[in-house]
Amino acid sequence: MKKDSLQGDSQIIEIIKKMGAKFKFDEDLIVHPSVLKGINIDMTDIPDLGPILSVLGTYAIGETKLLNVEKLKLKESNRVTSVIEELAKFKINIYEENSNLVIRNYKFPHYNGNVSAHNDHRIAMMLAILMNFATGEINLDDETVVNKSYPDFWEDYKNLNGEIYE
Repeated sequence: MKKDSLQGDSQIIEIIKKMGAKFKFDEDLIVHPSVLKGINIDMTDIPDLGPILSVLGTYAIGETKLLNVEKLKLKESNRVTSVIEELAKFKINIYEENSNLVIRNYKFPHYNGNVSAHNDHRIAMMLAILMNFATGEINLDDETVVNKSYPDFWEDYKNLNGEIYE
């Protein structure tokens, strides 16, 4: 991520700051282990961040609410349904309520089984991050969907100590 990026995804910097993340952003973004707190996040202009913010909410103390999630339903998959379905496999407390996605602190997810990218690059990347911090033997159904937006994702993931077992 570039510091002067105009992409909507760059708003994640302000979001993690509000959640209490400790980080440094010079040329590179370096995030340090931090205690996060749940917050309300308006998703109207940043629907692509919905999946990863859902995972982030699982590691935050208290409740994280993603507000106005209607646009998430109009992506490669219905990302509200996809996120709820996949995170529920990990027994994460997540549900939709009045056009909001509510995530309550769970912290250490565990699951043995298969997960689905729902033919959606953002869901696959969300699951990769979750799987790296979860325990259990987890299999992703289609790792190639990331090629739509981030063909080097798995290589960068491994360079950041992401674990992949083929």
